[in-house]
Amino acid sequence: MTLVLTVVSQRYVVQASDRRLTGLDGSLFEDTANKALIYCSFASFALTGLATIGNRRTEHLMLSALSQGHDLQEAMAVLGKRATAAFRQLQFPPTVPTHQRDVIRRTAFVAGGFQGLRHPERLGLERTVDDLYPFAAVVSNAHELSGAWRDRATRDFRQEMRWLPPSENFILVVSGQPIPSYREGRLRRHIRICIERCEGSAPLARILAREIVATAATNPAVGPNVMCTTIPRVHHNEATVPICSTIQVPVTTELERFATSDDALQYPSWIFHPTSLDAQLHYGPNVAAPGFMLAGTLLGPTHLVASEEERRMKAGEFPPKLGP
Repeated sequence: MTLVLTVVSQRYVVQASDRRLTGLDGSLFEDTANKALIYCSFASFALTGLATIGNRRTEHLMLSALSQGHDLQEAMAVLGKRATAAFRQLQFPPTVPTHQRDVIRRTAFVAGGFQGLRHPERLGLERTVDDLYPFAAVVSNAHELSGAWRDRATRDFRQEMRWLPPSENFILVVSGQPIPSYREGRLRRHIRICIERCEGSAPLARILAREIVATAATNPAVGPNVMCTTIPRVHHNEATVPICSTIQVPVTTELERFATSDDALQYPSWIFHPTSLDAQLHYGPNVAAPGFMLAGTLLGPTHLVASEEERRMKAGEFPPKLGP
């Protein structure tokens, strides 16, 4: 189970997740898995929990499901229905005790973004100047937006959504592996200061990435490679997926990696923060929109990209098909 940190503010959403996968027995079998997804131009998703469902990766289920439906609500409903059906059919090896299976099944798809609403009053919301409304959401069989995890998974995946009112600065959702309460309190203080003093989202992405790396140093279930996705509060056509990367090559310091790009203030963006600043492969998140899906982008020297794509193909890390 990974660590996902989601911050929803009035101006942008930042979501950070590590990329480590562990087996049912706790063994590490991958450290660059893609658990992050940008939905259209206004939301970011990340998953935590069971990494594979039989011979299918959970990230592929999320990618395929979110490409269905005509809007976010319908896409999340499809995700919940497909996850429910897939997890009910999940077969465990005989070595996994029966009483542990509902614990292992616990999985969550966590989201944050800005949704355009024509009639916000129907949801008890006050109208905003730009008709955009920041939200945090989760589709899960065990996880709540409060950060709490139930001891056992339920049979169904359910949706929960929370809107950020104008009177509040941010929502922080900690999903997956826990962080100590004293560190969470410190993290909240840093988030509040960053939101108040910084214009762009990159400094906040740096704060979240550092927290995940610090957790990875003491928790083997969390990996040190981090994917950060950011969603600015800007109107776009919901059917489009304009995204950009803030990658700078070469990168010699952490500060350079999290340097703010002007494009990142207008479009969804991503920052891959690997263990080593010398890493030459740069991974991107998955992308989904109604009737469209794209598996994670990979950038780098030609020979390294070709070698990595060959490895990913053999390991089954690509969806069975690209398309709706």
